[in-house]
Amino acid sequence: MKTNKVHDGWDEYRNRRIYTPRGKIGILRSTGYGLYGFLGSAVGLICYGYISFFYTSFCGLTPMQVAFLLVFGRLLASGTALWIGHFSDSLYRFKFGRKYGRRHFFILATIPFLIYAMFIPIAGLNFWYYFITYSVLLAFFNTIHLPWTTIPSEMTDQFEVRTKMGTVRAVVAALLNTIAAFIVARVLGAWPSNDPKIYLYLQIGLSIFGIIFTLITLYNVGTFCH
Repeated sequence: MKTNKVHDGWDEYRNRRIYTPRGKIGILRSTGYGLYGFLGSAVGLICYGYISFFYTSFCGLTPMQVAFLLVFGRLLASGTALWIGHFSDSLYRFKFGRKYGRRHFFILATIPFLIYAMFIPIAGLNFWYYFITYSVLLAFFNTIHLPWTTIPSEMTDQFEVRTKMGTVRAVVAALLNTIAAFIVARVLGAWPSNDPKIYLYLQIGLSIFGIIFTLITLYNVGTFCH
C-alpha cells in the first residue's frame, strides 16, 4: 500500500553508533565532558586576554582601532549566539545532522577552529587582516561553544547526573584554566618583551592541547548527542 509519507533518510542513520549509549555516566565520563571547557583558555588566553596589548604593541594599531575591532567583534558574536541555538536544535532535519549528531558536529568543528586561532597573533599585518580574523574568531567561538553546554540534557534525563556533570565540568575547567593562565604568564615574563613571536608560539601550544581535549570530549559524549 502506497503512502504519501516522504522518505527523509532517517532509517539509514538512526541506528548508527553515534546514537548508542555507552554506559554509566560517572566521574571519568563527566571529566571527559568537562575537558572541553579548556576551549576558553585555548582561545581566550592569547586571543582575548593579551590581544589588545599585542595589537597596539606589535601590529601598529591605535587604541581607537583596537576598541572598534573589539566592540564590532562582540556585536557579531552576540548576533551569532541568537541564531546558533536554533540552528543546532534543527540540525536533525538534515542528513549529516542525523548521521553525526546535533552537538557532535559542533564539537568536531572545534578542531579546525583551534587551528584557525593560530592565525590571530601574527604581527606586522594591516588593520583589515586583524579586523576580519578577530571578528570571525568571536563569531565561530559562540557557534561551536554554545551547543556543548546543552549536551548533559541529551545524555541523561536524570537531574542528579546532570548536576554531577555540571559540577565536574566547572571544577575541571577552573583547574585547567588556572594552570594554563599561570604557565602563560610565567612564559611571557621570562621571554624578551620586544619579541612578538612568543604569542604565536603560545597560541600554537594552547591550540594543540585544546585539540587533544576536544578529541577526548568527543570520545566521551559523541555517542549520546542526537
